[in-house]
Amino acid sequence: MRKIRILHTEWSDGWGGQEMRILAEMKGFMAQNFKIAQDDNACLIECELACKNGAKIANYALDAGFVVHYLPFKSKFDLKSIFSLAKLLKERKIDILNTHSGIDTWCGILASKLANVRSIRTRHLSAPINPSRLNFINELADFVLTTGKGVKDAMIANNRINPNKIASIPTGIDESVFAPNLYDKNECKSAFNLPKNAVIIGSLGVLRSVKNQQMLLNAILEIHKIHKNIYFILAGDGPKKDDLERFINENKMNAYTKLIGHINEPAKFLCALDIFVLSSKNEGVPQALAQALFMQKACLSTDVGSIKDLYDGSNFILYENSLNALISALDGLLSKPDSIKNLSQNPQNFVRQNFSLEQMCAKLKNIYLKLSKN
Repeated sequence: MRKIRILHTEWSDGWGGQEMRILAEMKGFMAQNFKIAQDDNACLIECELACKNGAKIANYALDAGFVVHYLPFKSKFDLKSIFSLAKLLKERKIDILNTHSGIDTWCGILASKLANVRSIRTRHLSAPINPSRLNFINELADFVLTTGKGVKDAMIANNRINPNKIASIPTGIDESVFAPNLYDKNECKSAFNLPKNAVIIGSLGVLRSVKNQQMLLNAILEIHKIHKNIYFILAGDGPKKDDLERFINENKMNAYTKLIGHINEPAKFLCALDIFVLSSKNEGVPQALAQALFMQKACLSTDVGSIKDLYDGSNFILYENSLNALISALDGLLSKPDSIKNLSQNPQNFVRQNFSLEQMCAKLKNIYLKLSKN
């Protein structure tokens, strides 16, 4: 039986969509390996992780049963990390190195050249990459992955990436978890201490500037003046938490707004909502929005990055990235209660056909197979 050994690297010590995507890939292949273990003609994908000591992703990976290695990743030319990683690639007989953040991409791809190992650079963010020729590391990768078509197109146009060496593979959603029929909405509302008769508006994500939750709170403050029967709940943790809590307290929003911090069961959180709102300034293909669509929620999202990859023309509402546009979109939805129900009942076939975990792993496996043959 053939095996392809993948080493993922991650510089970040946080826990957000990017880190969740990495772990989802690793766990997806672990589950697949279990299913095909008795097939002599199958190809197993075995994954390991290299990250900084203390990184949150390390604990999740260890809990899931993966081998984790620790490297300092202090800077993009951190010689200790580069040479240690090159040694690790040889000792662990790694076939493909897959990097994910800026610093580990520089260290990782340079190490892969020293170890004569194939490399993949995954770009998760939609923010533009510096087009300077001094920023050449992405061009050195044997293959580039993005999580959205817009990011792929931008890297081809602005960063000299060969169109034959790049692909967009959005994050896949686990249909065995994000399935609305698995949960009872009233029980989920009760679990989060939400009022039974209010229209529950919610959002989910790391609390940081790029997610723009401040604009969302501004919108909720204004919308509550028009629609008193709303309740807003925000799940997530991050550097903007104190600022957001201060805004809620200063504007006396506690009666209809609360922050609940990090949650371990996002499907139950989404089940409790009537409306899901994404307010990001930049995104690839956001997992939270995809998950909300799988859970058949009425969704609103800023029209940024690769969000349109999830859009089939009617399955959610796109709005311009501005406070007035968000207020208008929410007001339009709340003014016609039937529209919330109608939007949530729009066919979700599009996201299921294109954004499942199984499809993500199948596309990744094809790329791994091609790279390992060359």
